Amino acid sequence: MSKRIAPKGAQSGPPLKTSVHPFRKGKHEVSIMLDKPAIEHETPAEPRAVPAWPIAIWPSIADAASWNENALQGLTMLSGEWLDFVTRRLKEDVNLPTKLAACRSPNEISSVYAAFWQKLVDDYWKELAVLGKLGGDMAASAASVQRRRAKAVAESRSL
Repeated sequence: MSKRIAPKGAQSGPPLKTSVHPFRKGKHEVSIMLDKPAIEHETPAEPRAVPAWPIAIWPSIADAASWNENALQGLTMLSGEWLDFVTRRLKEDVNLPTKLAACRSPNEISSVYAAFWQKLVDDYWKELAVLGKLGGDMAASAASVQRRRAKAVAESRSL
């Protein structure tokens, strides 16, 4: 299977040929562009320009991998912190009935409930602050990857 194509930015000459890659992925065939004339016996009058996009996307792929690594580390830290928090809170929740059963008067029950709810609110506010800081660190890490990429693009364009 082949068809005539002309990539953007290529110099004039015979069109390039698209060939089917010998490997299949599922039901789809993967096509690759070969830098050769569409008609085998033709020779280009001058050398062809290599399309710039394969070279240009490699830094983006590296930056995407870096961003993914940072995102994975950040999400792992967030989920680990949340799991620790839920574990701590469940221990408090499970201990409440025992504390209530030990009470001898309605005033003690009221005190235990008040202390329980106060600690619950304090714990959730503290956890919200911790998760917010972790999320902010994760966003800052992602932004640094984008800044580094933007700087590299700007420097490459100024050359």
